[in-house]
Amino acid sequence: MLAVAAGCVVSVAPASTQVKVGEEAVRPVAYGGAQAWLRLDVAGGRQVQRLVLRVNGTVADAPIKPFNNNPGVDLGPGTAPGSVVAVYTRCSGGIFHERCSIYELDLASGRERRVSALATRRASIVEPSVWAGRYAFGRIAIEGRERPGRNYGLYTGVRRATRLGSRRPGRTDVDANVIAYTDGTSSRTVVRYQIRVRRLRGKADCLVAKSTERLGAPRDDNTVTAPVLAWGYVYWSLSGSLGTSPVRIMRVPIPGPDCRLGQVERGTVDLPPISAGFAIDGTKVYYANSAGVFETDLPTFAPA
Repeated sequence: MLAVAAGCVVSVAPASTQVKVGEEAVRPVAYGGAQAWLRLDVAGGRQVQRLVLRVNGTVADAPIKPFNNNPGVDLGPGTAPGSVVAVYTRCSGGIFHERCSIYELDLASGRERRVSALATRRASIVEPSVWAGRYAFGRIAIEGRERPGRNYGLYTGVRRATRLGSRRPGRTDVDANVIAYTDGTSSRTVVRYQIRVRRLRGKADCLVAKSTERLGAPRDDNTVTAPVLAWGYVYWSLSGSLGTSPVRIMRVPIPGPDCRLGQVERGTVDLPPISAGFAIDGTKVYYANSAGVFETDLPTFAPA
């Protein structure tokens, strides 16, 4: 047991149910009782990523072609009542000249479609997320085609793309009112991370959490990442650059237009080291590491 501030007692490695064994998965996402993640595979003599779905407890590869890139993936509600969709990027061009667009998969019908209304020839799309027909995503430059001006940054859109700011997100999660996203900068020796919340109405773009990693000086508390919106909170992970760093689940109430932050809280149970983020669906948390994909209960929280 580890003692932390404000008298909160934290235990490590919660009791978890393994939902997929022996599959080194990355980026688990979850919504509406479904979960998804990426797994590495080989097709045609080259490495690819496959989207894996777990629906009603059944695990299977999604009925779509594999990815040559490592796409951002999200699950969320579709436009039809009760529907669940997956969104991700597919890319054309070489590895250093990719132009990526958003694609959407309806989990019930297995139908995949390109969200062409949000695509552009001037930039590549990264890190999409979805909520009932609204998308959040980043636009970045295509190498060799960089142009000055307002072509890049954080975007949202329903039938057309709207630029919300110049920051280029490393991860997004959207709901009906806000976008939670990561931002960061790096130099030769320092990497800085931020968790931010951008309101869809108005111009409020709120800093929620930040950290600084100094290369060559590893710690277990210098990385904030993986923002998740759930239960009126924005959640994120606090971990470190040590290979054995536990993952702390942090949260704060979603800030209002004045960006005033409420009480920051920490989960009373830490997750073990994981590959890339976590997902929350109802009262469950999903995470992944080299041993597989796991489900555990959302912990209680106490002031950090």
